[in-house]
Amino acid sequence: MAILFSILTYKESTYSYIFLIGSLVALSFRNFNFVGSIIYMNVSDIMVNSFIGLLFVLLSFVLVVIGVFFELGSFIKSKTNLEKELSLFYNLVNLNSFENIVFKDQNKRIFYANENTFNNYCDSNYSYDYLNKQSEKYDTLNFDIIEDKSHNTNNRSFTVYIEKMSVYLKVSIHKFYISLTQYYELIAFSDITKEYLLNLSCKKNEELLQSISDNIQDILIGITHDGVIEYANKAALDTLKYNHDDFIGKNYLDFISNNSTDSTLFNDTNTKHIYQVSNYYGDIVEFESIVKDLVNLEYSSVNKLIISKDLTERNKLDDITKKYNEIKAYEDSKNEFFANLSHELKTPLNIIYSTLQLFERMQSKDANVFKSFYFKYNTSLRINCLRILRLVNNLIDITKADVKSMDVNFVNLNIIYFVENITSSVTAFAAMKHLNIVFDTNNEEIFIKCDPEKIERILLNLLSNAIKFTPEHKTIYVDVIIDDKWVNIYVKDEGIGIDESMQELIFDRFVQIDKSLNRNTEGSGIGLSIVKSLVELHNGKISLKSSINKGTTFKISIPNISLSYTELKNNNLYNTETYKIELELSDIYEVF
Repeated sequence: MAILFSILTYKESTYSYIFLIGSLVALSFRNFNFVGSIIYMNVSDIMVNSFIGLLFVLLSFVLVVIGVFFELGSFIKSKTNLEKELSLFYNLVNLNSFENIVFKDQNKRIFYANENTFNNYCDSNYSYDYLNKQSEKYDTLNFDIIEDKSHNTNNRSFTVYIEKMSVYLKVSIHKFYISLTQYYELIAFSDITKEYLLNLSCKKNEELLQSISDNIQDILIGITHDGVIEYANKAALDTLKYNHDDFIGKNYLDFISNNSTDSTLFNDTNTKHIYQVSNYYGDIVEFESIVKDLVNLEYSSVNKLIISKDLTERNKLDDITKKYNEIKAYEDSKNEFFANLSHELKTPLNIIYSTLQLFERMQSKDANVFKSFYFKYNTSLRINCLRILRLVNNLIDITKADVKSMDVNFVNLNIIYFVENITSSVTAFAAMKHLNIVFDTNNEEIFIKCDPEKIERILLNLLSNAIKFTPEHKTIYVDVIIDDKWVNIYVKDEGIGIDESMQELIFDRFVQIDKSLNRNTEGSGIGLSIVKSLVELHNGKISLKSSINKGTTFKISIPNISLSYTELKNNNLYNTETYKIELELSDIYEVF
């Protein structure tokens, strides 16, 4: 029993429990002594064992008595403290002169009420019987709950309206359970009729003012002298894309661009200012504002009102006009491009089709005559087929560039040898137009990271343009200049040049210098755009300098870097094919 009682009461180790456990332990030792005297019976020890057993019983009794005294003292002390606390609680409740406070039992009978309740509802009869009768009368009245802030049934807080008495009461009810079936209720209530009606009137005026403010198209923002936002109408929140909680309480200067104003802006009243404000998404909105002082009844400035107009619509109209002109120019360029494209396709197709018709008519002739006729028009067929193929390739490449799906195969390439080899390969084509090509470099050998096929396309395209637009008996220069950061390739001609107004647009899509349909050279307006895309695939850059009738110089800059050993893949040597050169240079001939 001592062990069991110790386990059950170990969390509540009071003195009374300790003495009780000690009493049980003393009885346990007395029983051990009794059992031992029976097992080991010795006539001479009977008196001694009986005396020891009596001592243990006496010790147990003394311990129980001491425990009872401790428990009784603890109970008296607890009761005294409880009575003091209850007295203090009643005094605090009575000191509350703002609320009426009553306690009810589970039978709805009032067993305690503060002095404020007796004074307000009992007239001269200060008794609980009279107060309970008053409570029963109130229970029969018609209550309308107009506001309920309750979170659960045991703690309710609500505002009621008593129609018969035309009063508003603020009521709080708290239930305290003594057991599962027994509970008390604390009811605190007060008459808030004046406050409620005043608040209702203020709320209606505020709603009216808010409605007027929200329907004003101008942006209204109220700030303190320190710039803290205290008010913003609907137009302000809608324009700046903020909700009320994220905007109110912030400093208005934090929303204004640093380049627009300083902290003294709002000290200058009745003067228009134009500045930029950041909205919720970080976009810039331009405001035209004027600041007004808000004064109190003593005509002292208490706050400031910023009245603003959003200049976005005006600026948007200007932007729309600009974009319209840009789109119109783009559409015009695109329409010209498709007109030229149809011309570029139609002309060689017509030549091919006409030649095939001639072949069909010559089929019945002698074999030698047909053979002679074939050799006469074979070159024309080949060149026009290459023109069509080149145009289709360019269209495919420009589409790949748009969707960024153009593949590159980087290798370490001796760029000096490669450029010189391509230049030499083009010499024969330039000679047909009585042009000279000169190659020069400041270095004999250097290996850089590049895609040979793409570099070949770049050079052949630029050389093709140089040959097309350079008069006979002139010279084309190809130079490679190396520095620490860049490999610079220059293609310079002595041709017709490019007008200064066109130089910024020459690398754009669909742009051509000669837009007439009766020109003698092919050009879809996408060649230099492809060149720019290929250069950018190498993290390079392209630029030009040109003067009318003095020639044009294109400069291509490729980073002077090479692949490391671990980055190298299949580094097979790249051979320039004659077919590719013929294909890229197929537009240097006059259309025939």
